[in-house]
Amino acid sequence: MSKFLAYIYIVICSFLFITSHLKAQVNDAGIWTGIEIEKKITQAFSIKYIHETRFNENITEAGSLINELGADYRFDKKSRISFVYRVNYQRQLNNMYIPVNRFYFDYSYRNKLSIFEINFRLRAQMQSKNSFVYDSDGNTKSAIRPKISLKYPLKKLQPYLSTEVYLPIFYNEYKPLDKLRFAIGTEYSFNKQNSIDLRYMIQKEFYTNNPVTDFVFSLSYNFKF
Repeated sequence: MSKFLAYIYIVICSFLFITSHLKAQVNDAGIWTGIEIEKKITQAFSIKYIHETRFNENITEAGSLINELGADYRFDKKSRISFVYRVNYQRQLNNMYIPVNRFYFDYSYRNKLSIFEINFRLRAQMQSKNSFVYDSDGNTKSAIRPKISLKYPLKKLQPYLSTEVYLPIFYNEYKPLDKLRFAIGTEYSFNKQNSIDLRYMIQKEFYTNNPVTDFVFSLSYNFKF
């Protein structure tokens, strides 16, 4: 397991080195703040609401105001599915906020590996601007997003590493990869109902004229009842 952790560390350091030396790119610093409220309906079924504000342009403006409403169904302690509707009010150059609607479906699975916990999530998403389903101007975007996390669960503190890939589908142009995310963070549980998630993330765009690399600090508060 120590070799596996060393491998992940090398991958993250290599990513930091490569992205810092790429030409024709834009670097941006951001802060994402959020709150998640989850209500358990039955032992297996729950509903949730998520709000997130994302500050970008080197933390000078609120670039996105996000609200999500969804439902989770747990098959057992290891696996679950989620269905979520999200509306993201994105700031434009004229300082207006345009709604971008998204539906996504998640399948999540977690398992123990020695003293660590591995979490795998597969997401399928569809989104469009100014429409609840599809735009007639071809503005709809669909993607598959696999994500894997390695967590070290302690009593209250749970540090983790994660990697996520955006794979566009039904795209008109050749674009095998849209974005890549690396994150390091920790969850801290105050009790069974209240917890926070603090992380540092690097997000890199690909196959675009001026790829953006985001360096983001994120803090979210989670409440379950």
